[in-house]
Amino acid sequence: SSSSSDDGLDWWKRPSPSLWDIHKCDPKASSKCISKFVPKGMKSCCEEIGHFFLFCYERQLMWERYKQQQQQKEKNNNDEDDKEQPVTSHNNALSTMSFCNNYRELDRGTRYFHSEMLDLWDTQTTSTTTGNDSDEQRKEWMKQVLWASTCYRIVNKIETFMKLGGIPTVDEWKSWSKRLKKLSQTQTVFTGATQNPGVNRYID
Repeated sequence: SSSSSDDGLDWWKRPSPSLWDIHKCDPKASSKCISKFVPKGMKSCCEEIGHFFLFCYERQLMWERYKQQQQQKEKNNNDEDDKEQPVTSHNNALSTMSFCNNYRELDRGTRYFHSEMLDLWDTQTTSTTTGNDSDEQRKEWMKQVLWASTCYRIVNKIETFMKLGGIPTVDEWKSWSKRLKKLSQTQTVFTGATQNPGVNRYID
């Protein structure tokens, strides 16, 4: 177990339970079970396969724990600015470092994009008199969604779009891109998680 002297150590230097320990799984017994379902050439990798699925399982549990903590915080009306990251796993690497969700739909950015596209559909269907589900409306909406997905995913930073009024439509692009260029002079507009082409190439 970790002692108080571990507090100043980096995560990789601290004693940490493995995923096998956390979920009380025997790697040898699990490997034996997995070996029944994999091709002959992969039987030597059964423990690694089991470890991968344990990682996926623990990562999903982390998301569920985080959501539960957030819901509890809202229920208690806790408006204090909590700078400490909530503990969602007993494994030091998983609790300290950043890992993608198992499902892209759970990501904050994807949920934002879906919300924007649904709002666009609502706006489009309520601003016309041809009905709420015509083929023409579906085609126009799909065109805008494909356009928006390109605009959004290259930047991939919610805060940028929120400051500029949302994800631009094809017709809004010219004025929106000018505001983006101006904003880029005072702050970072792209996500730091992926490579980006730079503002000028993005606009071109």
